[in-house]
Amino acid sequence: MAASTDSTAGLLLKELWGSIAGIPAMTEWLASALRRTARAWIVWSGRQGVAALSTMEARLPADLRQRGEQALRDLAAGRARVRTVLEAPARGFLASVADRLSLVSRQETLAIGERIAEAERRLDALAQGRAA
Repeated sequence: MAASTDSTAGLLLKELWGSIAGIPAMTEWLASALRRTARAWIVWSGRQGVAALSTMEARLPADLRQRGEQALRDLAAGRARVRTVLEAPARGFLASVADRLSLVSRQETLAIGERIAEAERRLDALAQGRAA
């Protein structure tokens, strides 16, 4: 199950990095479009264009940040949904594989460890009794 979760997380992380990688190109495109529009606007409206441009530039980074944060929230929600959907079938599959392979459960391993520790204590007690 860990491999499934890791691969799902890896896919989601690759999607995120792919989205983030496109941001500089999109920002450059937006900046050049903004410059072209600003030049035309300044010619048309004189000094009023500068004030409007500074307002638009102030909003642009905030909009990009908000879109990035929303994308991260969406990815986290998607990861949680995928994990919830896949967790129960994965547990069932692993249990059936463990049964078919006759693997030892965690509880059985702990019980064997306790039995070995008890045997060691008895052997130590016998060794001390014979030494005395």
